[in-house]
Amino acid sequence: MSKENSLVKYVLVELHVENENLRELATRMPEVVSLIVKLFGWELVYAAYPISGQINRLVHIWKIGNESSVLNLMIQGSMDFAEHPENELIGHFNRAYQAIQHLIGKTKHRFMTSMPYDPAFVGEQTQTVIVDGAEQKTIFSHRTLRAREELVVKDGTRLSKELDTFLSRGVTSGWVDDSPFFNLAALKPISIFQERKELPSTDAVDVRIPHHPKGRLPSAGPAIVVAMPWGRAYRLDTTALRKVARPIPQEAASATDEILRPLIEGRVPLANIPTPRDLPIGQGCLCFVINLNSFVG
Repeated sequence: MSKENSLVKYVLVELHVENENLRELATRMPEVVSLIVKLFGWELVYAAYPISGQINRLVHIWKIGNESSVLNLMIQGSMDFAEHPENELIGHFNRAYQAIQHLIGKTKHRFMTSMPYDPAFVGEQTQTVIVDGAEQKTIFSHRTLRAREELVVKDGTRLSKELDTFLSRGVTSGWVDDSPFFNLAALKPISIFQERKELPSTDAVDVRIPHHPKGRLPSAGPAIVVAMPWGRAYRLDTTALRKVARPIPQEAASATDEILRPLIEGRVPLANIPTPRDLPIGQGCLCFVINLNSFVG
């Protein structure tokens, strides 16, 4: 079973720069930072220069998407721009990156994640569990869903316009085009370090799904519409769910039932839960839960 690391990732970069090169490096770095943000989606969290101890060591902390992007950055920075003349932005980065290399004596990289007492600590959900009206449970990986462009709600459609109205108002759940709507991006992040029993209900549980405007669930069994944290919304009918979801693994069934039982018995429609690292359900990651059983019947 493939594992997805749910932790927010950082790379700590130590740059050893001789004193005579510091001023030029400080002048050139804003351009490099801007290009890294545009090309690789990194976020510079911290940049510092020591005022005591070893003073020729600069420290940068970047929030990154994944570890492989570090290697990709190095490759793009060191390659010959002539190999990619059609990409002007990569060429710009390549020249800016190489222009600072002679200023840096040595570089060290360390991958890191934040601790729960970090004021900026957040989790990153990587899977969603769906409980249907018969309490059958399936799970889909967010990585798998992101690869299914055909399931994205298209701009300009009636469904898209209804969603825009809901999202602009901060609505977390409701009905759109006869389908239950869940705004998973609106749930408060939950730390992988937190135990389920430690979570106050206001953190773990979102508002209840309003009654269907017609007072019933469509008899054919509705699709669900989900707005995900990466800014896309998806319409998932039975066919779509067969493409992206799978049953809970047998070895994880009892553990999953135990985690979800309070949500099912409490008829909680939408939740955000941590799972311990040793449970196969999330491979130590964090999960959203959509409980369709909460408003059936």
